[in-house]
Amino acid sequence: MFKYRILILITFLILPLVASCQKESKTEWPNKWNKFIEEPLDKYKPHITVKFKENINEACEEFIKNEKLWSDSAWKRRRISKDIQAKLKFYTEFKSDSEIEQTQNYKEYKEFLKKGNLTLGKAQEKEKVAMMRKVSSSIEVLRQANYDDWKLQSRMHVRGVGDLTWVAAGRRLLESKSDDINRDQKISKELWSSSPAIEAREIFSEFGFNN
Repeated sequence: MFKYRILILITFLILPLVASCQKESKTEWPNKWNKFIEEPLDKYKPHITVKFKENINEACEEFIKNEKLWSDSAWKRRRISKDIQAKLKFYTEFKSDSEIEQTQNYKEYKEFLKKGNLTLGKAQEKEKVAMMRKVSSSIEVLRQANYDDWKLQSRMHVRGVGDLTWVAAGRRLLESKSDDINRDQKISKELWSSSPAIEAREIFSEFGFNN
């Protein structure tokens, strides 16, 4: 009798965990990263992951929000880049590298260049992450619109899973890490560029959404 009670107790403890795992697997994709030819860096996985929404209206709203965030971050990165280039002219215009080194403010120039590159690098990283979120949310719009190839759209995009892009295939060949040379040679010769965001815009315009 005691054994049966233990078995029942274990069952009640395990079932919620199983149910939780099943529910979790239905709320996002990918669930298993090791099934791809190669994986993105762990820090990017949360942004690449497609988060499932209750309906296409919610998906469209999320995409519009992420597209604006990407647009804003891209504008800030361009602004920072222009400001840096404008300031660099003060140090470098009409001067050769050797002449720059001999100027009195060469140390100041080097310090500015270091800080400028660091600031620009952070802005570029924010823009990159914002693009990943834009792509993943656009793919959720495609999923809600019953696109059969929505997973493939992520695998073929450089800011998605990206394991089926010509860039990734070319890198595998170059680094001799390809497990299927014929496949990767074919991919690397073709410019595979999916545009889930364009498709998503067409879909949400049909539903009366505007940027």
